[in-house]
Amino acid sequence: MTSPEIKKDLRRTVKQIYRELSPENRAQISREAALRLLSRLTALPERTKVGIFLSMWDELDTTYLIEALMSEGRLTVLVPRVEGAEMQFYPYDPERTTIISEYGIIEPNNPVEDADVPEVMIVPGIAFDPQGGRVGRGKGFYDKYFSRYKTETALKIAFVADFQIFRQVPMDTHDISMDEIITDKGHYLIREVTLHT
Repeated sequence: MTSPEIKKDLRRTVKQIYRELSPENRAQISREAALRLLSRLTALPERTKVGIFLSMWDELDTTYLIEALMSEGRLTVLVPRVEGAEMQFYPYDPERTTIISEYGIIEPNNPVEDADVPEVMIVPGIAFDPQGGRVGRGKGFYDKYFSRYKTETALKIAFVADFQIFRQVPMDTHDISMDEIITDKGHYLIREVTLHT
């Protein structure tokens, strides 16, 4: 199979698994992965800007993760909004997270001047491998963002279910690898990244 065909097949497979998960099971997997990720994020310097996706039905639920970080108040939480062909990030405020995008994702309605750039990105996706390979939804929003902010967004951590890890996923020239992957079952450290404080 060609790379596009393999990616399409992976998307179909993972979506089907999510479709068959009970809400309770998805919530449990999401919480277990979130606890691992929260433990990892404690190593970050205070006020580090962390970009976190607002989840769709076929992704781990980020609600618990975001609420825990907001309650702790040590890190700055930014969430994405798609603007044309690009994606921007804004400070998270539940009162301002009210837009439903054309992709069915909840987005912030902050004014454009509030846009900021995460130093650490918590990344969604469909399929990953232990080498940091990632298959997304095919729109390229994250890959384009990482290309645009190569130095600013220094650390990329995938936040996914363990069943989304495959032996190897196809990577095209424009696809950008993860530095770490955290699932409900483990932590894959692909490359060490030091944040400049």
